[in-house]
Amino acid sequence: MNSLRISDLQVFRPNGDSRWAYRFRVPQEIPGPRRPMGRGYPTRRDARQAAQARIDQILAQAHDAAVLPTMSELIADYVMLRPGKGGGRDRVAWALAKINAAFGPQRIDQLSARDIDIWMASLDTASTRWEISRIFRQLFAQAARHHNVANPVSVAPQPRRAEVKPFKDPAELEKVAIELGEWGDAVRFVAGTGLRPEEWIPLEGTDVDWHARTVTVRRTYTEGKGLEEFAGKTAGSIRTVPLSTAALAALGRQLQGRAESGLVFPAPRGGYLNLRNWRHRDWHPALEAGGVEPRGPNALRHTFATWFLLESDDRWLLAKLMGSSVDMIEAHYGHLLAPHAERSRQILDAIWDGFGRKMDATLTAVDAPVPPIPLNQAQNTEAL
Repeated sequence: MNSLRISDLQVFRPNGDSRWAYRFRVPQEIPGPRRPMGRGYPTRRDARQAAQARIDQILAQAHDAAVLPTMSELIADYVMLRPGKGGGRDRVAWALAKINAAFGPQRIDQLSARDIDIWMASLDTASTRWEISRIFRQLFAQAARHHNVANPVSVAPQPRRAEVKPFKDPAELEKVAIELGEWGDAVRFVAGTGLRPEEWIPLEGTDVDWHARTVTVRRTYTEGKGLEEFAGKTAGSIRTVPLSTAALAALGRQLQGRAESGLVFPAPRGGYLNLRNWRHRDWHPALEAGGVEPRGPNALRHTFATWFLLESDDRWLLAKLMGSSVDMIEAHYGHLLAPHAERSRQILDAIWDGFGRKMDATLTAVDAPVPPIPLNQAQNTEAL
């Protein structure tokens, strides 16, 4: 690359032409034509300046080719620096594979926003476009830090998530529990406590206080991420949940004849349950056999929240029970608070009616005439 010098330049007039031309030799190390040439310049000086601009361009491109990675190389760095954890790792690998298939050989500075937008628009669904655009933009955020290139990726609009369907009543839930057989009590327990899968899977018998009728969430487990003691999804996730009679009974049947210190819901061969395998092997077949519409296991947590709000509008208490926040409860379940509007009005009316009666009594007492002081009390007052 350093062997390319201005001394290699030839500026001349081609035979029979009054205008100037240039040509120079490119070393073998640099890809492209070996003898670039330009012609049609009015003066020798113009030809020399055009030649220098062309030389600078070729050198810059050669430098970028030597320094800037291809998309495949950028993806390899990304995977090494951010190996990922949990179930989301598979989705990231899926997105990276699609990006690599489309742009792998291209150098990162050669991708334009137009190229990316056109490719993104060709993807099947809004959900796919959103997921892939997020990973694509993270790739270029890394490229911006390491190679000082602009980020040409715009994140696609996030599609609205499909509403998680709760079970409509205990009878529908019981259909699934019966079809699940040995896993039936797990379903009854989770629907009665609202625990997340990563919370009930590592639950141990020692987490249950039978006298206080409570269970304490002390750890989480996620496939690929492993066990995390005292580390819930949020600060409020580490919590103690009171057990209803139904949840306590399901827990008792589940632990009957087993060591108290072991897992409450172990995998068939021992150890922590693989949620993905359980979902496909047990959960979905039970829904189908029970004639219940398809939904994920997280519907059990959604059922807990839905049934609670049909009985009470205490969002603060529900947030504490679920290890969530009031804002999250309102965002997901706000539509269920409408049935409590009449009850709220009754409470407010009772408050204000009662306050009005107290005010009337107070005003009446203030405006009432002062009774005359008896004569003997008046004499005693003068003596004082």
